[in-house]
Amino acid sequence: MTQSQSYGLVVIGAALWGCVGIFVTGLAAAGLSAIQIAWLRMAGGAVVLIIYLSRTAPQGLRLRSIRDLHYFVITGAVSIALFQWSYISAIRLVGISTAVVLLYTSPGFVVLLARLLYREPITPTKVICLAAMIVGVASVSGLFGGSTPGIGLPGILAGLSAGASFSLYSVIGKRALTRYGAT
Repeated sequence: MTQSQSYGLVVIGAALWGCVGIFVTGLAAAGLSAIQIAWLRMAGGAVVLIIYLSRTAPQGLRLRSIRDLHYFVITGAVSIALFQWSYISAIRLVGISTAVVLLYTSPGFVVLLARLLYREPITPTKVICLAAMIVGVASVSGLFGGSTPGIGLPGILAGLSAGASFSLYSVIGKRALTRYGAT
């Protein structure tokens, strides 16, 4: 893959990510539940990925060892499924802007999970970043005085769940990449 193709894929990915709120809002207006919308997103992504990999890197669809199955169950069936449901629920409960801000708690959860699972150190820089993230989320959610209309505990919890489950994908995926690469 050339560098310009790589940049093109990044632009396409960013554009698709930016359209999530439009589709979630439209599908919700059509009467679909958060779990149904999440299932559609995952199924659509799986179909596209399987077709793409089968044409460009079929070895990327092969499991090297049955002992590696847990990586894919945790990242796919747990992390991504929970992330999709939580994120879509957050969008529906607090709106796309606040849901995105709450999703950006993910790096904080990565720091904590990496410490718990891999004993990675929590450096002073990471502590400062965690504090900044907490202040930012608290500000957006209205915890510092003022009230933010439409932001309630269920929406905040859904957004934080999206951040936590997305971080699980990053942390567990790091181990899977050592065995399978990014294909």
